[in-house]
Amino acid sequence: MTSLRRRRHSSHLARPRALLADDDQLITRVFSRVLRAQQVMVDAVNDPAAVLEFLEGYPYSLLVLDLQMPPVDGYQLLGEIAKRGLSVPTVLVTGHDRLDVIARVDREGLHEVVDVLTKPVTQEQLSTAVTRAVAAIATFVPRFTVDLDDSSSGGSRDDSDGGSSDGGSSDGGSRDDSDGGSSDGGSAQG
Repeated sequence: MTSLRRRRHSSHLARPRALLADDDQLITRVFSRVLRAQQVMVDAVNDPAAVLEFLEGYPYSLLVLDLQMPPVDGYQLLGEIAKRGLSVPTVLVTGHDRLDVIARVDREGLHEVVDVLTKPVTQEQLSTAVTRAVAAIATFVPRFTVDLDDSSSGGSRDDSDGGSSDGGSSDGGSRDDSDGGSSDGGSAQG
């Protein structure tokens, strides 16, 4: 029998949680510091395949996504995220022309994109974008999934926060919930 499993959107949590996805580890470190300074918990991944795995395992408040993470681009990844019903408010980071990216986002109907930042990104630009994205969480529709593999009888409802991944995984991801670390004041580019 099929069960309906409700995955709570992280707007129900005390602190927002962001998934930061960039193939440049320096950028993920700098961006993580900026987000933690805004009281946002951060998980970082450097591999596009890990983005889907992390989104399936935890209901994030925000996705900060590098538009170019070979072997796929951010548009393809956002399409797959939407197809799986995992969309969250997203800030795109790109080395391309911002207006061209905004036009393509609009043309492809990627409604989860709340901001586009062009590299090099300053800490102030990222902070402003995150503030706007966190504000968008209040109006973002929570996601529901149907678990077709669950054979429990009578249908069940699971309101848990879902699983979480450990920090040392080999899938290109890491969890960083600490509030420590120093900010280096520069801009991130890559």
